[in-house]
Amino acid sequence: MHFPIMPKIKENKNIIFIFIPALITFCLILIPTFKYQWPLSWDIFYHIHISQLYLENGLIFFDDLTYAPYGRPIFYPPLFHFLLISLKEIFGWTLFDSARYIQPVLGSLTILSFSFVAYRMYNATTGFLTGIFVMFTTFFSRMIIPIPETMALILLPLLAYFYYISLENNKLFPALLAGILLGMVLLTHLLSSSIIILIIFIYTIIIGLIQKEPVLKQFLVLLATSMAIAAVWYLPLILSYGFSFKSPPAQGIELFKYLTLFGIVPLIFSFIGSFYASKRRKKQDLLILVWTIAILLFSLAHFIGIPVLSERILNFAVFPLMLLAALGIQCITVEGDKRPAYILMALIIIFGFSFGYSTVNSASPFIKPSDFELSKWFKDNGDKESLVVSYNYELDPLIVSISRQPVSAGGYAPGMLRGLNILKYLQGDFNRDDIRQDQAGYIILPRGVAEPPYSRLVYLNKNYKVFELEKN
Repeated sequence: MHFPIMPKIKENKNIIFIFIPALITFCLILIPTFKYQWPLSWDIFYHIHISQLYLENGLIFFDDLTYAPYGRPIFYPPLFHFLLISLKEIFGWTLFDSARYIQPVLGSLTILSFSFVAYRMYNATTGFLTGIFVMFTTFFSRMIIPIPETMALILLPLLAYFYYISLENNKLFPALLAGILLGMVLLTHLLSSSIIILIIFIYTIIIGLIQKEPVLKQFLVLLATSMAIAAVWYLPLILSYGFSFKSPPAQGIELFKYLTLFGIVPLIFSFIGSFYASKRRKKQDLLILVWTIAILLFSLAHFIGIPVLSERILNFAVFPLMLLAALGIQCITVEGDKRPAYILMALIIIFGFSFGYSTVNSASPFIKPSDFELSKWFKDNGDKESLVVSYNYELDPLIVSISRQPVSAGGYAPGMLRGLNILKYLQGDFNRDDIRQDQAGYIILPRGVAEPPYSRLVYLNKNYKVFELEKN
C-alpha cells in the first residue's frame, strides 16, 4: 500500500460523476415523498406552525400558541420557515406539501454539496465516493427529512470551502462569500452555526500560528459579514426578549455505537485517508482533519462530564469522515495495481445504493391516522382559545400546526421560558380556579384512563380520548 499524489483540480474534467450520488439520492427520496401524504419527521410540524404564524402575523418574535397560556419568544431562526412560505406562495401548495416536496431537493442538495466540495478540494473520484459513502451511515436517514438542519448541512461544506480558498490564495472575496453563507446558517440552525464557527476558529489558529501565514483579515471579514447578516433577526429578538437557550438533556453514546452510526467500511477507509492527509498536510487536508477531530472529540465530552447530544453532534462529522474514506480507497494499490481499488469502488456503489434504498424504504411520517383524526377534530371543533393539555407532548406540534388550537407544550423545548404544570391535570389534582387561571380547555388522555374531574368526554378514537373542562 502506498499514498499517491492526488491530481490537481484543473487536471480533472470528470465533473459529471459528482452529480450521480445526488441524483441517486433524489430518486430514492421520491419513494417516501409520493408514498405518504405527510412530510417525514416530527420536528417539521413545529416548523410548519411557526411558518403559519409568520403568514398570519408577518415577521413576529413571539408565539402565543405553544407553551400556553404563557407563550414564548420565537428563538428558532427563520430562514427555513421563509423557504416553506415562499414555496407555498409561489406554487400554491399547503405548508405541509411544501415541506413534503422539498424532501428530495434538500436531501440531494446535501449530497451534491458534499460531493462538489470534495471534488473541488481533491478530485471528481473523491467527490463521487464521498456522496456514495454517506448512504452507508445511519445519518443518511436524517438527511432525507425536511428540517432546518438539513438546509444548514448544504451550506456548511460550501462556506468552509470558500474560507479555505481565501486562505489558500490570500484573497478577501472568498472570505466574504463564506461570511454570507455563515450568516445564512446562523439564520437557519443554531447548532450548525456553532459547530462550523468552532471548526473555522481552530482551523484559523492552526494556519496562522503553526503555518505562520496571514489569516486575520480573512477571519475578520468572515466574522463581520456573518454577524451583520445574522443581526437582522437576532438584534430585534434580543432587544425585545433577551436570548435564552435551555440545552436539551445530554445523550451520550457508547464508543462501539460509532461503528454502527458511520458504518464499519467507511470508518476503515477513513483511517487510511486520515493517515494520507496527515502526511501531506496541505490546507485542505488540515481543514478536513480539524473538522473530523474537533467533532469526534466534542462528541466524547460526555465521558468527562460535559453534557452533550453526542449523536446530533456526530451528524456534522459525516462530510469530513466520508471524504477521508473516499481518499482512503484511492490510496489502495497492490504492487502498483489499481484494480483492487476499482473493484472496491464498484462494491461500494452497489452496497451504498442498497443501504440508501433500505433507509428511504423504511422511512415513514411521524403522524399516524389516529393523530390526524385527533388534530382534525380540534380544527373542526376546538374553540381556538383554550389550551390543550396532553399526556403525550409529541402530539402538541401536530395539533397546533393542523388546528391552530393553543397547546401546553409544542415542540422545540429549548426555546421555552415558562411552562404549565401539566402533571396536575394528568393526575386530576386541579380545580375550577386552576382551569380558569391556566385557560385550560381540553385534556387528551389515552384510552382506558379514568375521566378527570370537572370534565366531559367530547371525542374518542382508536388511541385517544378528549375531555372538555368545565370552567364554571
